[in-house]
Amino acid sequence: MKRRLEPDIIDLTAEPEPSRKRKSWPSKSGKNCGSQARGKNSNQRQRWLGFRHLRNWGSVNRQDSRINAGDEDDFSEFPGADVFTHPSENFRITLHPNPDDFQIVAQELSASIPEHIVHSGGREWSRLTSSILREYARSQQTLPTMQQKIELWKEMYRVIRKEFDCGLCVFGSTFNGFGGKNCDVDMCLFPFGVEGFQDKQKLNIVRRLLRKHCSHFIHGNIELIPAKVPILKFKDKAGNLEVDLSVDNPTSIRNTHLLYYYSRCDYRVRPLVLAVKTWAKCHGINEAKNQTLSSYTLTLMMIHYLQRTTPPVLPCLQDMYPRIFNPNSDIFSLDYTDTPAFRSDNTESVGSLLAGFFSYYSGEGFDSRRDVASVRTGRILDGNDCQEYARTNKNGPGQWTANILVEEPFDRTNAARAVCSAEKWRLVKSVFRETKELLQKSRTEYLGFNDLLHQIER
Repeated sequence: MKRRLEPDIIDLTAEPEPSRKRKSWPSKSGKNCGSQARGKNSNQRQRWLGFRHLRNWGSVNRQDSRINAGDEDDFSEFPGADVFTHPSENFRITLHPNPDDFQIVAQELSASIPEHIVHSGGREWSRLTSSILREYARSQQTLPTMQQKIELWKEMYRVIRKEFDCGLCVFGSTFNGFGGKNCDVDMCLFPFGVEGFQDKQKLNIVRRLLRKHCSHFIHGNIELIPAKVPILKFKDKAGNLEVDLSVDNPTSIRNTHLLYYYSRCDYRVRPLVLAVKTWAKCHGINEAKNQTLSSYTLTLMMIHYLQRTTPPVLPCLQDMYPRIFNPNSDIFSLDYTDTPAFRSDNTESVGSLLAGFFSYYSGEGFDSRRDVASVRTGRILDGNDCQEYARTNKNGPGQWTANILVEEPFDRTNAARAVCSAEKWRLVKSVFRETKELLQKSRTEYLGFNDLLHQIER
């Protein structure tokens, strides 16, 4: 049985946003965003079973060495000099995070959706709902593949720790709940003892180590991409997994943790995100480097929309649990084993919600000229306010002139800043509009997911 533990209090006073009392945005049932937990019962806002106290990242297990009286001059068993350059594991920082702790996450993300919890919604959208759920079951990650990723993670730890202590995190689609069976492995390294080195230099050290020790599991070349955010790219031999390794990006770790818990709030979230990503890729609007929508942006757009339905499908987790989801959280001690205390009163089917998503972003609820989709607040923000915040905090105010505005939940940048081409934006809008029109003119009980992929004319 899980213990009832309060998460440690984290000082949020350093956050640059002026403190203000948040508004409640209750649904008809009054259960969204934890609004009923205010006032004298405010402590209930943090009631989330099983959260362990944050571990001390700097702690090191040390043996208690005592010198017996009379043995002060006996150095016969004094260790050799190599002990200090290659210390025992007893003197090393333990693995934070530990890959083995993610076995339970792998089991959950590879499990099928129980049929008894599915909202059928009657005949309306029944075929669309069933076809989306079939696509999700066909495309989700398998347990053997996820376990293979965990083994790769452990092997990377083993090799890199030959040179220095570090934290090594897997982030993105592998563990955020929204990855398909062919998703890449995104890793982020947090090395210790190399603070004076630039990111490229740190990655060069890692590349040397991988070349020396990892020929048994790395296929082909290990490429260093010298971009603004440099990464190492290589392939795993056993599963042909593509790996991208970056350095010192804590926001990506917090995002993965947050999205994972959104994916746990309601069974409909994962199939809906996978459906909209598949739809966008099919129509050529799912590539940030081509100035269209990244998978991450589409995920935030879907979560924001599900926070805005009536009643809401999703709560605002950063409002419900500010001590857990905040820009100062300890990224090496994030817990993935709990369940948010939220249950949606929304009974719409997956098909109905997907149809609503396209209507919402086609102008029926969201105005891309001024509105900002904010998962952080669960609300629509004003683009001018976000631009002013960025200007005040020297955080790239120009990004808020992009064609669509989607707030990044932790660093409050525009996750859709790549969508800056007028031509590509016209393409994105036309695909949304034509999909909405197809949904409106078709007989809802006969329309399937493949129709959204192949009956859109551009």
